[in-house]
Amino acid sequence: SFWCGTGTGLENHGRYGEAVYFHKGNRLYVNLFLATELDWSAKGVRIRQETAFPGSDTTTLRIQTDVPTRIDLRIRIPYWAVNGLFLRLNGRALAAEPTAAGFVMVNRQWHDNDSLEIRMPMSLHRHVMPDDLTLMAFMYGPLVLAGQLGGEGLSDENTHTTENWYEFTEKLPSVPPMKVFSDNLDDWFKPVPGQS
Repeated sequence: SFWCGTGTGLENHGRYGEAVYFHKGNRLYVNLFLATELDWSAKGVRIRQETAFPGSDTTTLRIQTDVPTRIDLRIRIPYWAVNGLFLRLNGRALAAEPTAAGFVMVNRQWHDNDSLEIRMPMSLHRHVMPDDLTLMAFMYGPLVLAGQLGGEGLSDENTHTTENWYEFTEKLPSVPPMKVFSDNLDDWFKPVPGQS
């Protein structure tokens, strides 16, 4: 299995490093987009992933090898990348077809200093809560958006709890409803120029 979820435990954040890459034979899976370095000593290859993800929609894999090495590289297509995944090999556009398992494949002889740029344009989308279809989160790519709704009616008593959460939620002020006149999320949300 190559799935990695965030789960509910804080310990998972410390375990992301275990799930960035997987390999089997000459196949290498890139599962997560984090600034990392892989030393695949059995193949004599080092791969450096450079990215500012999720602040940027691009990650770059830089290959270091003493001798040309064939690697079947598989890059995970995130569920939110609905506008496609775009590759550039050493600066040139590269066509890549998705596999049935949700990866794109680049199977080639890799040389020292090869670079593969992967761009995953982010877009707005809704994520309906699986246990309550009347609730949804708004997301931009993998990022959950949060709104500044003010602090009226909030106090220390109703913003911090360790037990009796059901009583806690009854004390919260109601969230104002959003009135919208379009199904297009781009009509609802606009980025603020110069801010993330």
